[in-house]
Amino acid sequence: MKDLIHYMDHLDSESRIIAKRMIDLIENAIGDNQVKASDFLSQQELLIAQSILNYFKYTSYYITGISKNALRQAIIIFPFEMDASPIIPDFFSVIHFDMTGESLNHRDVLGSIMSLGINRSKIGDIFVYENEVFVILKREILLYITNNLEKIGNRSVEVREIDVMQSQTLDYQYKKIKVIVSSLRVDSITAALAHISRGKSIHMIESGDLKLNGKQSYEKNTLLKEGDIFSIRKIGKFKLVEVSGVTKKNNSIVEILQFI
Repeated sequence: MKDLIHYMDHLDSESRIIAKRMIDLIENAIGDNQVKASDFLSQQELLIAQSILNYFKYTSYYITGISKNALRQAIIIFPFEMDASPIIPDFFSVIHFDMTGESLNHRDVLGSIMSLGINRSKIGDIFVYENEVFVILKREILLYITNNLEKIGNRSVEVREIDVMQSQTLDYQYKKIKVIVSSLRVDSITAALAHISRGKSIHMIESGDLKLNGKQSYEKNTLLKEGDIFSIRKIGKFKLVEVSGVTKKNNSIVEILQFI
C-alpha cells in the first residue's frame, strides 16, 4: 500500500477526506463481506474515488447515477463478483411530485429538501420539468423525506416513490446560449454569461462563486474545455458544448447549455 500512501500525500485536504471515506467504505465491504454503496459524488470526487479503487485490485465496483444523464454518481462496491442491477433499489430511490402551475428551479427543490437537515451527499440529481419534479436519493433517507417534505416553496407537495429502474432516461432541460469571447478562460466566459466586466468576473471567481466540475475553483485563468460543467453563484449552471467558430476578430464563438 506504499503507492496508495504516496498518492494520498499528494492530495489537498478536501480531496484527502474523500479518499479516506472511500478507503473506509472499501475496507468495510471487504471486512463485512457485504455490498456497500457510497453517497453521491461530484465529478471531481468520483475521479478521486476511482483512483482509490484502482489500488484495491480484487474489489469490484459499479458506478451509477440511476439516470444515464445524471451528473452526480455513487459507487457500489462488491467484495465478490455479482450483477449490480438487482441490488440498485436496495441502496437508491427516486421520488416524484407534481408541480402543475408552479415555476420552480433546481435551487428551490434542493433548498427545500436540505432545509430538513439532509446532507447534500445523500441527494443525487434533481430533474425539474414544467409540471413535475424527480429526485434521486439514497434509500436510507426515503422514509424521512416522505414523512417530512410537505412544501416546495409555498406549494404543498405529495411525495411518492417511483420505480428506480424506470428512471434511467430522466434528463435535464436546457436553454441554448451562444457567447463570443476572446478566450476560453473561465473569467472571460463568466463575464460573458453574467453580463459583467472581466474585472468583476475575476472578483466573483476569487470570492468562491465558481464551481467547476463539482469542485470550488478560484483560478481565474483556468481554460474551459468541451464537456466541462460549471456553476456561477446567482447566475446558473452551465455546460460548455463546443467552440463552433471564430469571428473575423479571431474571437471564439462558444455554444453553451444552461441548466433550467
